[in-house]
Amino acid sequence: MHMGEAGAWERGEFMFRQKKQITVKVKLFGGLDKSVHGVYDPYSGIVVTLPEGSRLGHLVKKLRLPDSSALAYFIRGERVGLKTKLTDRDEIACLRPLGGG
Repeated sequence: MHMGEAGAWERGEFMFRQKKQITVKVKLFGGLDKSVHGVYDPYSGIVVTLPEGSRLGHLVKKLRLPDSSALAYFIRGERVGLKTKLTDRDEIACLRPLGGG
């Protein structure tokens, strides 16, 4: 333990340090709502709390979305990848890309 850490420990400062949390909202389209356990409201989406610094891939794992690499993800109207770092109050849209011709 460093000299400064010993004093902080004695003052109880370490007991109150917790990793900050962020809250994001997820909207699911293209039948993905059926893959989420529980009741899904398409108007309000799902609100999820994650540790600060979480990436989209972490959120997708937490929601257990199928075929996560085949889905399209959007934040603030921009398509993003699974390694995108999430920020507090992000709204993420998840959908299956449609093709045809």
